[in-house]
Amino acid sequence: MNQTYDSENSHPRPHSRELIAHTQLIDYHLRLRRPWVFARGRYRIRHGWLVYLEAKDGLLGIGDCAPLPEIGTENRATAQHELQRGANDCIGLDPYAALRQLPNAAKTPAARCGLETALVDLLAKRAGISAARWLNPHAINSVKINAMLGELDPGVEARAQQAIADGFDVLKIKLGVNSLTEEQSRLIALTTTLPTEVRLRLDVNGGWSETQLHKILPSLVKLPVESLEEPLADPTPDALRRLQAMVPWSIALDESVPLCQFNKLWDDPPVRRIVLKPLRVGGILSGYRIAKRCQTLGLESVITTTVDSAVGVWSALQLAAALGNNHIAQGLDTGSWLLDNIKENPITQAGYMWLGNKVGLGFSS
Repeated sequence: MNQTYDSENSHPRPHSRELIAHTQLIDYHLRLRRPWVFARGRYRIRHGWLVYLEAKDGLLGIGDCAPLPEIGTENRATAQHELQRGANDCIGLDPYAALRQLPNAAKTPAARCGLETALVDLLAKRAGISAARWLNPHAINSVKINAMLGELDPGVEARAQQAIADGFDVLKIKLGVNSLTEEQSRLIALTTTLPTEVRLRLDVNGGWSETQLHKILPSLVKLPVESLEEPLADPTPDALRRLQAMVPWSIALDESVPLCQFNKLWDDPPVRRIVLKPLRVGGILSGYRIAKRCQTLGLESVITTTVDSAVGVWSALQLAAALGNNHIAQGLDTGSWLLDNIKENPITQAGYMWLGNKVGLGFSS
């Protein structure tokens, strides 16, 4: 029988060969093909660490820690300190015991994500299954994804047409970057070029005031919008609840919800959708637990990456496959923005990302 995520409290006594014997952190700097621009800033290089945890018999687990304070993680210095401390603490433990003493996800989610994902990779490889099936034996093998177009610059129409030709029918666009008038006119112009089945996933990253939102809202409700993510700079529950009642599509929350506030959110959800980044919630095991809680409350959940390395993309793909939410496109199409990478990205065909048949996270170590 496959061991799954809830086996932590009842796993067999480990053999000494399964104990973690060595750890290594490798710093990386990955160049982007074009700047990643959003309401809170921009960047051209993605920084992070690969986390290697090696058992005594040589079996290797790999994770990715790529802090990004703009979306709610700790800063690089804090992440590095917690990552090193956490990796050292894993030595001499079996992976299940190591999982129980990882850094706090609410305080240092990026560090925990790197360590937790490496441990899940190790455990899934030990079981001879994918990380998705370690989380859920009924995981699916391909995940529907949206295309990531970036901001509404002069090249967005060409990127949209290429994405449509590649089989995508949900296109994600960053708003709140330029003036409201400029973005409104470009968005309307873009929609005139789209086939009727294509929908727009709009992400404002908290870039609008409530006044600005209400200026553009009459235009948005006439457009083929799939969802509107983080629209408000000051997203109070009352404001979000009013907004969700005004539109037929999902309002989504992401970085405005600190991990420690999820319980309060669940008491009375003001929106229909929650966006979950493994990097921000502490890893794929943590993300799986939160997403399952969302399901019990009738909340949609979408797994996304943030221009992660290929290791980060594979991790998020495994989580999305374990959840099996193919009625909603997942936000995993960011690897193509990287000029450099450290592993091969998952195969994407006709708007779907495929796991393949490898064990663990799915890439070659």
